[in-house]
Amino acid sequence: MNTAPFACLDALEALSLRLDDELDGARARALDAHLVLCVECRAHARTLAEIGQGWAALRAVAPPPELGARLAHRAPRRRPTPVLLRVAAALIGFLGLGALVRALVAPPAAGDGHLFERLAVRGQPDEFFAAIPEYQLLRRSGAEDER
Repeated sequence: MNTAPFACLDALEALSLRLDDELDGARARALDAHLVLCVECRAHARTLAEIGQGWAALRAVAPPPELGARLAHRAPRRRPTPVLLRVAAALIGFLGLGALVRALVAPPAAGDGHLFERLAVRGQPDEFFAAIPEYQLLRRSGAEDER
């Protein structure tokens, strides 16, 4: 058992443990002995107790029973989306994904350059992608490779 005097920092830690119901018996007795002697720690203990009581009072408040019904009444009703519309949206998405994967995976033809050029309108990729910094960087690195 620790017989050293209980310091204020130890007391503050023990007060926090007591507030969480995690303080063991030996430390609780040492804390109580310290609180008898220390005015500042006693005031801190009172403040923590008041905060704990206030917190407990806040948690005790329950919402009115009719609140759920009132919110459900005010919420806009959503019409279910027709199954055919969902299937059509999924089909369009899969077709678009397939086209993108094919463009990314397809081996470049002779003379084709970067991916941007393969996806761009043929003949004018520089005009189409001129504002994209990554494209400009790729074009510069390609020009340096040709030198």
